[in-house]
Amino acid sequence: MENKFTSLTKNITKLALATVGLMAVTSEATAAPLYVGNSNPAETVYPYTGFNNSSEVGGTLHFAVKLDASKFDAYVGAKITGLRVGWSEGSKPMTPSMDVSVRDGLDGNVLASGKKDAMAFGYNDIMFDSPYTIAGGMDLYIGGSVAWEPDSWLATGIYYTPLPEKSQFMASEEDRKDGKLQWQDVTDDSMGLLVFAIVEAEGSQYDDKATLKVVRANEFQSLSNPGNAYLSIANEGGNDLSSIEVTTALGDKTWSMELNVSGSVPAGQTKALRGGVQALGAGEHEVWLSKVNGKVVENPSKVKVNFIGVAEDVAKRYPRRPLIERWVSESEYRTPIYTDDWFMPGVEDYRDRVSLLSHHASDQFMVYHEFDTDVDCEDLQMLIDLAGGDKMLVTIPGFSIDRSYIPENPIARVTDRTTAYNFVNPDFVSGMYDAALATPSIASVGVEASLAGQQLNVTVKGDIEPAMLPADEQLYVSVCVLEDGIESTSQEFPGDEEVIERYNGKYTHNDVIRLQLTPMYGEAIGAGGAYEKTFTCQLDPQWNKDKLRVIAFVNRDADDSNHMQVLNSTELAFSQVGLHGVTLPVENNFAVDGRSIVALGDTLCEVYTLDGKRVSGSYLAPGVYLVKTAGATGTAVRKVVVK
Repeated sequence: MENKFTSLTKNITKLALATVGLMAVTSEATAAPLYVGNSNPAETVYPYTGFNNSSEVGGTLHFAVKLDASKFDAYVGAKITGLRVGWSEGSKPMTPSMDVSVRDGLDGNVLASGKKDAMAFGYNDIMFDSPYTIAGGMDLYIGGSVAWEPDSWLATGIYYTPLPEKSQFMASEEDRKDGKLQWQDVTDDSMGLLVFAIVEAEGSQYDDKATLKVVRANEFQSLSNPGNAYLSIANEGGNDLSSIEVTTALGDKTWSMELNVSGSVPAGQTKALRGGVQALGAGEHEVWLSKVNGKVVENPSKVKVNFIGVAEDVAKRYPRRPLIERWVSESEYRTPIYTDDWFMPGVEDYRDRVSLLSHHASDQFMVYHEFDTDVDCEDLQMLIDLAGGDKMLVTIPGFSIDRSYIPENPIARVTDRTTAYNFVNPDFVSGMYDAALATPSIASVGVEASLAGQQLNVTVKGDIEPAMLPADEQLYVSVCVLEDGIESTSQEFPGDEEVIERYNGKYTHNDVIRLQLTPMYGEAIGAGGAYEKTFTCQLDPQWNKDKLRVIAFVNRDADDSNHMQVLNSTELAFSQVGLHGVTLPVENNFAVDGRSIVALGDTLCEVYTLDGKRVSGSYLAPGVYLVKTAGATGTAVRKVVVK
């Protein structure tokens, strides 16, 4: 539990539990009235979730939510009849009275007020003595005061919701100075207060109103086809929402798509829809609702989204091999069952088209950070980074695909800030892998390796399509040595008799990082053109060389958790050609392995298209290539057909 308000004598703290299995109370789906606030009115009220008085001393809590004037532009002339307030419960449920009001400022004039004698777990509708008629053009503050006994809970949502700056406030009655409350800004995107104005809007002038709140999609999109995105739509009208038109714009280019809303969105509620957006180039796009229920939207609010649009001919030059990372731990008893019964069955049909890497936390296989002494375990640090630093969003076991947001994830939410998720049921995960394979790339990566005794030499090279990345951005290459088939007796298991009998105290780990040859987020390779990096390392004689492989991938940096994507990957097993110093005749010093051209022994191997453009030798598009080799026996150029 984190103390957020040290200046308050009553030690108001926050705690969020995102456990699906908890008993919950939800808001009822109804067409009217409307619930206007900064959080999602369809959020669930959970016990032990919200702002909490964890001290042993009671008092009075004041709270307020600032609602921007624009939220009421569509409701001028309508009435605010009361407030809807979420009240959570702890180990000792509290039922205090609550006074509520709407004001024209944080300490402003009371425009309307009301009271409820006994709060209950869940949503509480507290009606005003007299309604307030919305005049428009003015920010409103909704909130109230409540007896703040130890273990009291004022509910918040558990999902990330972008809140306006300085829009949530709390104060303790006991901290008044010169008769004034000492308000504390408690705005937190992961802890949005479930406080809403109850708006009664009668008449057709209030119908057919909706706003696009959030757009989530992979930043890399095709220029030829609309990409699948997750859209958060708030129905702010008095009637149900059945259809929308979404428009995307970049400069003077626009694109629109109409979407039918399955099951409709009731008045006053927010719903996440999977629908199309279209990349129109590279840069910051604007996306908005241009029509609601077939009616043109006047002065719509717009969401800004960065897209890198990739032309079809460019994408063909860089066939994508997604990187699938999972996070496990020997100290987490769910690791074996979740891996063997959930993760692996889902990925097995795609194994030849994806690269696998396993991160370990808090066990013997975790990677100690040799590149940053301030970080104990880089595997866990990366998982935290993917969540934007919010440890509440970290889950083990978990997995990520290309460190990217994929709308096809059946358990993802539009408000998610992390791109690492719980394992998905194998019956429903294929859509995610298909989407990742279809995502266009702008970079290639290939691996060549040679082994002399215990010394491993690894060369990673490829190409980056020029002039595609945002200004001042460059890409990075990450390289690891992995081992499969590591048997361990220190794995924790569930105490289930069937599980005990199944594993007999032993577990075999795969995709384990043995050596990390680059910093956590790789070594810089530039923003365009050919690149090449060579690494040398010493292998532990105890490792099974027949189970070792090298994995390399191209990724963006970690400056922003929303922009950490992996663009491409490759794997090279030690059992493959080129790792044992074999000397062969010139005409046989390379091999075609599927869609990859692999050098044998110490041979240097370069691959070119027929028009003379050098490309990576890994995961080539079908066609004819020129292969230039140089070795101890001389140089040669051969024409090779990749099927």
